[in-house]
This record gives sequence, structure tokens and C-alpha cells, in this order.
Amino acid sequence: MIRITATLLCLVLCLAGASIPTASAASRLTTASSTALTSCLQQEYLMRDTYQNIFAQYPTLTAFGTVMTGDVAMITTVKKVFAQYRITVPTDAEVSAAKTIAATVTSITNADAVAISLEQSTATLMTQLSRTTDNRDVANVVTLVKTTSLGSHTGTFAAEQTSASTPTTSTPTTPVVLASSTRPFPAPVTTHTVTVPASIDAAGSSDVSTALINFIRSVPDGSLINFPSAAIYRIDRAITLENRHNLIIDGHGCTLKYTAVTGTTEGYSLWDDLGGNSDIYVRNFVLIGSSPYPGVYTPGTSPTGGEWQHGFEIRSSRFEVSGCTISKVWGNGFELSTGASDVWIHDNHVISAGRQGVSVCSGTNVLVEHNAFDISGLSTFDIEPFLDSQSAINIIFRNNTAGTFGHRFFTIWVGLSGPTIDGVVVDGNTVTGASLSTNVANNTETRMTRITFTNNTGKETIAGWAVLYFTYVDGLTVTGNVQPLTSVLTNISDCTGVR
Repeated sequence: MIRITATLLCLVLCLAGASIPTASAASRLTTASSTALTSCLQQEYLMRDTYQNIFAQYPTLTAFGTVMTGDVAMITTVKKVFAQYRITVPTDAEVSAAKTIAATVTSITNADAVAISLEQSTATLMTQLSRTTDNRDVANVVTLVKTTSLGSHTGTFAAEQTSASTPTTSTPTTPVVLASSTRPFPAPVTTHTVTVPASIDAAGSSDVSTALINFIRSVPDGSLINFPSAAIYRIDRAITLENRHNLIIDGHGCTLKYTAVTGTTEGYSLWDDLGGNSDIYVRNFVLIGSSPYPGVYTPGTSPTGGEWQHGFEIRSSRFEVSGCTISKVWGNGFELSTGASDVWIHDNHVISAGRQGVSVCSGTNVLVEHNAFDISGLSTFDIEPFLDSQSAINIIFRNNTAGTFGHRFFTIWVGLSGPTIDGVVVDGNTVTGASLSTNVANNTETRMTRITFTNNTGKETIAGWAVLYFTYVDGLTVTGNVQPLTSVLTNISDCTGVR
């Protein structure tokens, strides 16, 4: 079901990127079609808000995070039709109704049933709206919402409902201490709200990198920065943050995108944390890189190669990212480097990354959960210090989904003797289009400590060698994983405390 959701999300984002016709199109949208379009958007608001409330209460129900990410993308698509016909986008009028529906969820056992009921009522409403509209663009988006509700969304909730209600056999597992499902650190404290000014081109026709950087620099610490939801901002270099504190940057589904290959190094990422920041939360952006080879590892130099344009480069403390959709980056969906500590990456969708879904070059207290990684050119999750001063300590990668990758699902590769690798947990992840292929190795034979690989599921076989390789680990736990086999599951050498 996750694969179907990803496919529909790609369709949604393709529709969202459609060009905007001239103002003369406005006269062709009748009152009936305008009313249908507004009802469609409000229903999407209702679903997103409801699932956000439920997911906040029951974070172990990963279907809500997956579907909520899809609803954010769908809202962006519907808003593009408003922009196409030069109609003001209505604000969310469903906040109260969403809280009322979410309040009917009394436990994990009935949460998915509430969601399925909402999806079915959405499909019924879309059927009614399709009969009232006389505009093809409105009819298309109404049909897309209906198809998604009856298809991938209902299917995702139904699968989780079945899984939750099916008794599990008792399999002996070694207890693994995981971080709490609540916030791992406090949210930024904000006392001021600003909106990106209309003077900055939001139609995607000119480079606004400098304008956005300068605007953000002008905003005081302790601010909530709102981006217009229907905006498309063309950038030719990364939006940077440096020495900022207590900022929430909410894209509301707007798009930051490259329209040409202007560079493939870190300075041409989408968001570049230059360091010295703390208490930063970036959420709800559609981020599109410049790679013409989505999801394909293409080393080299710009404009024909490169591997360092990332969705996010993070080098600071208490940095949170959620609700973002990332595609066509030459490098990693997320890269963590020197200075990264207390980082929470959750409920995002990386459609394509030329290198890794997440790469931890250096980081402490990192939680990556409830994300979808469709295609990664190398590995979905990678720990790879490249300086002796870098380390990876207390890194948790859990309850994520991965589609396919060019090399491995999970890798730790250390070619230096200085870095510390300690307290790494990979738990509860599902690979839908490949195996659990994993390689944990240290080329210098320096010992790594406390590596846990548990309760992960791979859907495809791997031929000719072991699926899971582990070397030079003191305190290794490998248990509860599900993987179809044509050879052996594990190859463990020079490890101690193996469970």
C-alpha cells in the first residue's frame, strides 16, 4: 500500500507543477465549479487536520503519518487550480470539525476505523461534486481525490487495522530501549508571526534565492514564518540559515524548486544550515532539486554530475523537519554533518535522492521516523563519518518505509580510526521494493558499539550472499527481522555480545 501511495503522490506532485495559464481562464470557471473546488479543498483540509490530531495522539500508527503526507501534497494540487483560475485560496475552515472527529478515537483499536469512515465519506462527497462541476480541471482534481481516498488511503488504513488486530506469535527478542514517541526535545518558542512578502516573486518566473535569504535574515529570532501555500519559488542556490534561534518556518505546501542545474554541491541544496542555529523547525515544503536523473547516483561535477545537492544540510542543534516532500536532488534527502545534535526528521516523503535518503556524517541524538523514501541512488540510510572528529552517537532510524535503492538499505562505513559509532538503532522499518541489504563495517577495524537491527521487513530476495553483514561491533542485537531468502540471512564476524 505504501508503494501505491508513493505512486499517487508522484502524480499529485506532477499535477502540482503544471504551468499557470493567463488571467483569461478565470472567466471560464462557473459558480458551480468554484463551489465544488472549494468543497474539495475544505475536505482535504479536514482529512489532513484530523489525521494530524490522531497521529499526534497515537504516533505508533504510522498509516496516519503516511496518509497525512499525501494529503499535504493533495492540498497543494488543489490550490494550484485556484491559482490557475486566479481565485483566492480559502483558508482552512475545518480545524474545529477535525478536532471533533479526532476526539471519537478512543484507542488505537478504533483509530483506523475512524479514518476509513472519513475516507469513504470523502469519496461520497467527491462523487456528488463531480456531478455539479462543468469544468474539466475541477473534475480531474475531484476525481483524483476520490480515487486516492478509495484506493491507497483506505487500503493503507485497512492494512494497519488488520495488522493491529492480528495476534502476533511470541518471538523471543532482546529488549531494545528506544526513545519515546513524544517530542524528543521542546518545540521552538515563538512570539512573533510574519508572512513572506508578496513582493517576492511567487510564480516561479525568477530566481528569488537572495530575496528569501535576506527576508529570513530580517526576521527576529522567536518568529513563526509563514510561506503562501500556493506559491512556487524558483531558487538558484540554497536557502541558508546561520546563527538563528527559535524559528518555525512553515511552507504550508508551497514549492521551492530549481529550474536548471546551477550547481551540484552543498551550496545548491534546498535548505542549508550553515551552523550556529538552535531550535529550528522547518515544515510543509515541496522541495525539488535540479537532477535530470532522479534517484540515480551520478558522481562527477556540475552540470552533468554531482552528489552534494541535498534536500536539507543540517549542522545545528534541536533541528526538526516534517511534512516535506523532496525530489530530484543529486545528493541526499537529508545530510547531517559536524554540529548536528538533537535532530528529529519525521513524516517526510523523499521521492528521489541521487545518493542516500538520510546520511549521518556526524550527529548525536538523531531520531528519523515515519518517513517514506521511494528511491535512493545508493542507500536509504547511511552512517559515514569522513573526518576523525566526527561521530555518530544515539542514532535511531525507525518505522520508516523504503522503496528501492542502488546499493543497500542500511550502511555504516568508516574508513578512519577516530570516529565513535555508538548506540545505533534500526527498528520497525519496511522495504517494499527490495531486501533489507545491510553492511556494517569499519575499514580500520576500530570497534563500533551497541548496534541494534530489529523488527525490520524486506519484501524482495537478494541472491548470492548474506542479506545482513556486521563486523567489528561490540554489543550487536539482530532479531525479529522478516526477509525472504535464497541464501543466508546474516554474516557476522569479529563481533561480541551478539544477541
